[in-house]
Amino acid sequence: QRSLVGSEMCIRDRDKTYFLHNSEYVFEVSYEQQLEEAKQARREAYGTEVDPLMSEYNRKKTFNLFEEGEEEELIKAIKDKVAEIKERFPYPEENI
Repeated sequence: QRSLVGSEMCIRDRDKTYFLHNSEYVFEVSYEQQLEEAKQARREAYGTEVDPLMSEYNRKKTFNLFEEGEEEELIKAIKDKVAEIKERFPYPEENI
């Protein structure tokens, strides 16, 4: 499928898209590849940024070490970190 958008020619081939820009074809990564890359980036970030918070939460919960209000603060910090990671590595919008 070919289409002309402004001064760019766009060629779609299954899940790949190529743009003709300044007389050169530029490859656009497929939706599936973008999605997998975002998922992998999230997995890595969860492992390095959320897992330590979860470990702290589980240790304190298991051994009843939470001070007044500390449990709620840690739960909020975990939720905030997850939201931050999702914002940092958003899933691509699916082109229909």
